Formats: sequence, structure tokens, C-alpha cells
Amino acid sequence: MFTNTGGSATTNPATLAVGPAGDTSTNWSGYAAMGGPFTAVSGSWIVPTVTCTSDVAEYSSEWIGIDGDGDSTVEQDGVEADCLDGSPSYDAWYEFYAESNCPNNNCDEVPLPPGHSVSPGDAMSASVSVASNEWTLTISDSTKNWSFTEGPIPWATPDKASAEWIAERPEICDPSCALSSLADFGSVTFTAAAATVNGSSESISALAVTAIEMTNNDTATALALAAPLALNSTTEGFTDYWDATGP
Repeated sequence: MFTNTGGSATTNPATLAVGPAGDTSTNWSGYAAMGGPFTAVSGSWIVPTVTCTSDVAEYSSEWIGIDGDGDSTVEQDGVEADCLDGSPSYDAWYEFYAESNCPNNNCDEVPLPPGHSVSPGDAMSASVSVASNEWTLTISDSTKNWSFTEGPIPWATPDKASAEWIAERPEICDPSCALSSLADFGSVTFTAAAATVNGSSESISALAVTAIEMTNNDTATALALAAPLALNSTTEGFTDYWDATGP
């Protein structure tokens, strides 16, 4: 409440998200487990609702995956919750980054085919697994009652060094590549997060995970863009909050 000689005014409610100490990243917010080898990862979440306030393109991705934290390959699937031309836009996708054996030799965030739409509030679940160097990605929307699987795709290159549950501002290449502005996704809550490491299936709270806060740069005066709260051992997940768009 603010008060002066003219009277008093009360602000709208505000949420202050204070998460655990961890790492920072210019494009990721959430949790990552390191060590490996990871042969499976899974998790569930609700598609967030983006708030679009201008015609500027803004993007957010919510996903689970293996690799990408410290190596140059990623195997992941998730959803996109973007602002395009001032309007919300949603879709589901999978990605085998740096893999040349993919269909059409392109697995860099491939949108799912028609019949696999997503909407804010949809209940999603996803998994990534590998057996004998063959990778399988599955993503499901229980609200719309569809499931999509890509694979098995043979690929021996990935290190299997990390597992992640992430809200991201993706890199956009048009024509040069740069990190996008982060769409206001409000918050996203991951549940039933788990991974298989060294042959043992573990919930996220049993893994050696690190919290990751997204910032607009890696300096001491960086602006926080998104951050996760502490892990919830009951739901085996966490909530990640949007803080700012960027740059």
C-alpha cells in the first residue's frame, strides 16, 4: 500500500519466487542432473498460458530431455508457448539436435504433425529413452487424448551426460541466430520428474540435480528472466516462474 497526502492506493498482488542457489544460464530455467550415463528421462506438466502485450515476437519452450548441459547434442520433446504478432501460439515438438540420421535429415525442433495440437491448460507428459544406441521420444496430451512417438532412431554420438526439466527461451535463426525474447508464460509446474542413471530409475528428488536460473546475460548485474522454486518431494517436481522478457 502506498500512502501520501492524496490518500492511499493498494497494488495488485505480486508473486516473489525465491528459489534455491544454483547455476545461471542465458536460455534455460529449471533443473538438470549431471553425471550419467542417463538412459531415460520423463516428466509431466500443464501447458502454460502466455500473456502477449505487444506485436514483438516472444517465445518459450517447456520440455524434458537428455544432454545439452555441457555437450553439443540434445534429445528432447516438449511444447512451445509463444507470442506471434501479438497473439498466443502453441504447439508440441521433438528434437534430436546435431543428428543427421533423422527423417529428412532435420530434427532441430520438429513440430508434430496435424492432429497433435496443444492448448493452454492441457496435461502433457513426455519421455526420452535410449537402448542399444536407439533413441525413442514420446509426448502425450491426456487432455486431447493423443500420443506421439518418434523412433527408434539409431544414434551413438550423444554423451548421455545430463537429464533436464526446463523452461527455455529458444534460439531463433532468421537469418542470423540469436536468443529470443522470453514470452510471459506466468509459471509452469513439472511433476513426476524422473530419470534412469547407471541403470537405476530415480525420482528427481533422489538425483543430484542443480537449479538453473535464466538471466539475460552472464554478468554480475544480469536481469533474472525465469527461476525455479525448490523441489517438491511429494509431487517429485517444481514450479518455474517467469520474471521478465529480456533482452
